[in-house]
Amino acid sequence: MGRTAFVAGNWKMNLGRWDARDLAKEVVEGVRRLSGVDVAVAPATVCLTEVAGVVHDTAVHLSAQNMHHAESG
Repeated sequence: MGRTAFVAGNWKMNLGRWDARDLAKEVVEGVRRLSGVDVAVAPATVCLTEVAGVVHDTAVHLSAQNMHHAESG
């Protein structure tokens, strides 16, 4: 049995809720063209709800990251 590649994107705190949602849509679309790769996104905590709505029932996994005192990533 071979290994499955795993690619995760930690978006830090660089996107707002709606930009994160739009990027998640692009990731979901891009993943449709892949095989043999597990993909996860880790948006800022405040964006989880919007991104979760996009990646639900897709091949893209959702992760989270902790908080930081800075205003952006």
